[in-house]
Amino acid sequence: MKTVRTIVSYLLSFVIICLILLYIAIITLDNKGMNKDYYYKMMEETEYYLQVSREVDSGFEDYIYQSGLPEDTLDNLVSDEKIRADINGIFESLFNEDVTYEISTEELDKELDARINAFLKTQNKTLTKEEKGNITKFEALISSSYKKNIKLSDNVNVYVKQLLLTIQKLANKFNSFPMVISIAAILILLIECRERIYDVIKYIGVSCLGAGIVIKAGYAYLMSKIDIDNVLLFQKSFTNLIQNIFKDISYGLSNIATGLIVGGMTLIVVYAIFRAFLKEKKEILKKA
Repeated sequence: MKTVRTIVSYLLSFVIICLILLYIAIITLDNKGMNKDYYYKMMEETEYYLQVSREVDSGFEDYIYQSGLPEDTLDNLVSDEKIRADINGIFESLFNEDVTYEISTEELDKELDARINAFLKTQNKTLTKEEKGNITKFEALISSSYKKNIKLSDNVNVYVKQLLLTIQKLANKFNSFPMVISIAAILILLIECRERIYDVIKYIGVSCLGAGIVIKAGYAYLMSKIDIDNVLLFQKSFTNLIQNIFKDISYGLSNIATGLIVGGMTLIVVYAIFRAFLKEKKEILKKA
């Protein structure tokens, strides 16, 4: 009988650890991983929009020197509002299965064409058929450069969208699963501790300590395998955003783990002190 209770005790502690980890994962997904507002906040904090704007300008510069046009032809060609709207449009489409977003360069094309024509007018230059073709190609390259810096990659966007939608569907499908397991664990815990209800403190303390250690171990392993500061993903702006999101989530989990370890050890100490007190009280009563 004692062996059975010991096995049940270990299993119960394991189940509670798994539940704690599950709840932390759910909370992290709700507050960060699947929370659009969190990503918008991180984009603001990391100045993502400003960095993309600079990369757009830098991309234009790669072509202006080859065109023979004045360097200021492409200055402020695209407004910050347009860049922000396109980034947000693509981002919103990632969270909506039936929504797609296409970047329009109509305004950009018109503005660039107007600037080129204004320059040609000041030069009193009449274009040949070949020169007109070259300008058309130049304008197409500028539009393509803008789209490339804004949307990164069609394949990546499709993959991220599918991943987010899959996570959301799984979350909705198993929404009640943690609650069912929690109720079952509480019932088993109460049955196991029916003779000494204060043993609940021990189980919770051990489980919190175990969950904290698991998270800390996972964090240490992840940090040893991923040199996040030297990872490069597409443009520097996107890399910087991903690095900051990764650090924010991982540091947050590490802090939660620290809290679990401290809380678990505190409960274990409280349990030990309480047991010692009860034991001493029992011995005094025997002597009396």
